[in-house]
Order: sequence, then C-alpha cells, then structure tokens
Amino acid sequence: MYIASSVSEFVELSRLPHWVMAGVKNGVIFLQPMSSHESLVTTLAHELTHLELQAYELYYWIEEGLACIVAKNWEGRTLMPMNNIDGINPIDLDYYQYQNYSYTCWMKVSKLLKNGSFSDLLNLGRMN
Repeated sequence: MYIASSVSEFVELSRLPHWVMAGVKNGVIFLQPMSSHESLVTTLAHELTHLELQAYELYYWIEEGLACIVAKNWEGRTLMPMNNIDGINPIDLDYYQYQNYSYTCWMKVSKLLKNGSFSDLLNLGRMN
C-alpha cells in the first residue's frame, strides 16, 4: 500500500485521475493523502476487495459492484443508473459518469446475487 503525500504524487504514481480517492495497480493499493478520505475503513474495504478479486479475472463492472457491496458504498444513496455498463471502459469516464457507473455496477451485481450464488456470478464474470 502506498499513501501519497499530495494529489499530484498520487496521480504521478498511480496514473489515475486526480478525483479518484484510491486504486489498485499491479498488486499495490494507492491512496490519496489521508486527509482526503471521508472514511479510511470504507476506502480500504473497497480497495482490498478489488485486490483480492483481481485473481479471478472478472469483468471490471462485476469487480466494482462487489467492492461497492463489501464497502457499503451506495447503501441509502440513489443516483441515475446507466443503461448499459457492459461495454464501458471506466478509464474513459469523468468523475460524475464514474459515480453513476459505480452505482450501476452495485445495483446490477446486487440483483445478480439475489437471483443466484456467488459462484454463478464468478462464472458469469470471467474474462477468459
């Protein structure tokens, strides 16, 4: 894990946009400066989930949805869901679009888990 001392250091090291609070690259969790996080526990729950799920080589929307479920990112909140997230590359999104994307991932994965098992979800989501 690497905790950046500034936003510019975070962007330089992680190669993620300045508005991203944290991310996982090559097995390393990169965090914005500590003062940037509303809840470090929530951020770490989300990023550790990404880190563990990468071994399954899931589609990113499934990985993001599961990370949001574990971290309880969207509970009690409502955004406008996107129509089709399957073909979206999250790197191409801006902050507001990414929020809707993440919310939609959470909704879609939550619904899939209600109708099936975790194993079903993993089988659906393998990229290979």
